[in-house]
This record gives sequence, C-alpha cells and structure tokens, in this order.
Amino acid sequence: MTRNQKVFFAVVCLFLMASLPVLSQNKQVDSLKGIVATGAKDTAMVATLNNLGLELLNQGNIDESLEYSEKARDLSTELGYIKGKSAINILIYQFKYI
Repeated sequence: MTRNQKVFFAVVCLFLMASLPVLSQNKQVDSLKGIVATGAKDTAMVATLNNLGLELLNQGNIDESLEYSEKARDLSTELGYIKGKSAINILIYQFKYI
C-alpha cells in the first residue's frame, strides 16, 4: 500500500466515524416524530414533544423545535399538566428572549 492510499484510507475512515453521530441523531428525531404521529393526548406525549423539541434544537432546527415545544405547551395546558408546562415555558422563553 502506498503512502497516498494509506492517507486516503485514513481520511475515509475519519469521515465515516464523524458521520455516525449525525445518523443516530436523525434516527432519534425520526423515532420521536413517529411517536408524535400516533396522536395520543397524555403526559407521555408532552414529554415526547418536549424531547423532540430539544433534539431539534440540538441539531440547529430552531423553528421546528419551537413548533414542537409550543405543541407540548398547548397539550400540557389542555391536560392541566403543570409540571410539563413549566419546563416547556422555560424552553420557549429561551427561544424568544435570548
């Protein structure tokens, strides 16, 4: 194996290793979106919407993250789930004022 082939092989390996976290993040978001698609209206859905909002925020999808966080807030209000609503309000406050 020549030096150029070794360097090329090392670069390809590094690229593949660097792309693995991105793939797993997308799987997490896809999984959470699948749960949201069930349309359940309970406190577990509030947590799922909140987690989805945080995952999207970590990926830099601020608008989509805010959308899911607001859905979580609305469902918390509808259910009278104060604990879920307070956590979501903190996140939404950060979007709007920071």
